[in-house]
Amino acid sequence: MFWLRKAGSRSEQLAGLELTAQLARAVVWQADRFRTVVLDPPDAELAMCIDLEGRQPRLGQAALRHVRLRPHTVHTGFSAKLADPSVRLHGRYELHPDDAMRLVLHTLRQALHAEGPARVVVAVPPYLGPGQIRRLEELAEEVDLSLQGTVVSPLAVAAAPQAVQHLTRAATSTNPRAGGLANSLAPDPSSTSDSGERCALPVPASGGLPAVVVVVDIDSHALTAAAVQIDATAARLQAVCSWPNWSAYYWQERLIDMLADRCIRLCRYDPRDCPEAEQGLFDQLEGALTAGQLGQPTRIRLRTRHWYQDIPVLPSEWESWCTALARGSVAAIRRWLEQQLGNRSVRAVWLTAAAARCPGLARQIALEMPHHTEVQRLTPEAVAEAAACLVPRWLAAELPLAHLDTFIPLPRAGGQGRVLSPQS
Repeated sequence: MFWLRKAGSRSEQLAGLELTAQLARAVVWQADRFRTVVLDPPDAELAMCIDLEGRQPRLGQAALRHVRLRPHTVHTGFSAKLADPSVRLHGRYELHPDDAMRLVLHTLRQALHAEGPARVVVAVPPYLGPGQIRRLEELAEEVDLSLQGTVVSPLAVAAAPQAVQHLTRAATSTNPRAGGLANSLAPDPSSTSDSGERCALPVPASGGLPAVVVVVDIDSHALTAAAVQIDATAARLQAVCSWPNWSAYYWQERLIDMLADRCIRLCRYDPRDCPEAEQGLFDQLEGALTAGQLGQPTRIRLRTRHWYQDIPVLPSEWESWCTALARGSVAAIRRWLEQQLGNRSVRAVWLTAAAARCPGLARQIALEMPHHTEVQRLTPEAVAEAAACLVPRWLAAELPLAHLDTFIPLPRAGGQGRVLSPQS
């Protein structure tokens, strides 16, 4: 359910929220630019993890710090189980996934409304069904979150004006893979027209469109690929597929297993036999992966009451450990593309920040896709920013009052697709 269309207050902020089974990320349009909202201080992201051991449930990093110490009371991925009456989260007490999501939305509302009311568009994974979307809307209303609309993440990214301009520019480039995996496709509402008004970039009338792009995302529930066709009038979701057996959970377990095997060879102790040591591995994994992507060697330090060990890791070893996962994932994506698209070519593959962090996945996609296919990485805030750019279009009655899961009309040239600032 959505609120009736009405003019937004001058004090209202425009906010975009990305919600997956693994994390929540939010941005607001403020002072002519996007600002990332800190959801779980000091972290900008809120981990979709809940700990039911204490008297009050704990969310985010407070729960992740115990995910390996108490796996029977710490739960992740509950957003993918919304509206399922057969699922319960157990701990000191029992909780339904809907109740856990209500707590998450309440936390998000407090963070977003800290500096004033906000109109919010939520970008969700494509694997959520209509019943789950309706339940999410009901929970948002219960916690008084001003939900303007919901959209599937691949469509939000594909409908971003900057993404359309990027495709047109790439079509005239002599090197389709120029820029590698470091470009952002997030929309830029600060772009100005000749009259000085902030507006969305118009759809260029050139040979770059129509085009088919594939958006690849991953979270703790599944690896997801969505094929979106973009033309001069709309972005249309052509096909979508999710593979739970290639989810981020299996990539994480693979890396922990390889680090544990190296620890056994070094000191004959298996950190998986000690909850404190396994939690130490888990806590240091993200930082070590970041160092590996920057080409820096890293050292995992394990400390327990009875033994300690440092585990050195070279940058190239992260990808070598995940070679089988990367090849299997890309093979599944390619088979699916051949079945769904046939002979149609794919102009670009866009990896979300979560997918690009999987060691070797981006490289394997670049190797197996045709040379004319562009492979790029989105910035961490790209999905949330793309969702925020849809808020003024809903307020201007350009979009239907419904969950956008198959089709988004693009802004027409000539000022129809303005991206409003909070003062507009």
